[in-house]
Amino acid sequence: MGPTGKERRYIRVIDAPRGEAPIHIRKQLIGLVLPLPPGSPAEPRDIEFSTGYLPPHPWLFKLKLLFGIKIDHLVWKGYRVDPVEAIAIIEATGRTEAAAWWRKRFPNQYAEMIFNAECCEIVEKDKN
Repeated sequence: MGPTGKERRYIRVIDAPRGEAPIHIRKQLIGLVLPLPPGSPAEPRDIEFSTGYLPPHPWLFKLKLLFGIKIDHLVWKGYRVDPVEAIAIIEATGRTEAAAWWRKRFPNQYAEMIFNAECCEIVEKDKN
């Protein structure tokens, strides 16, 4: 059961998460405590997405769909994190190279960063 009202859950990154960021960028996330969206459960959820979080050529992705070309999908157990909040925390902790990389990758507020369950633990905010 998720928290009620405005309570938030948090994850601590304990290992480099999976993903397309260079490994030195992903390693800079280790140790950060990041908020989950309000109402998020403590258990990781199945998250399905097409390979490549943000395709380098979105028109190619749409063209493949139009012609019925198979798109690879992945399913991870993990947590969704608001990239605007996450990038602010990354930058506030002095990890400016990582913040710059993520800001370029997530130029708008409508995307989500995904952290695989194996790289995270649920924590209380005051235990960071």
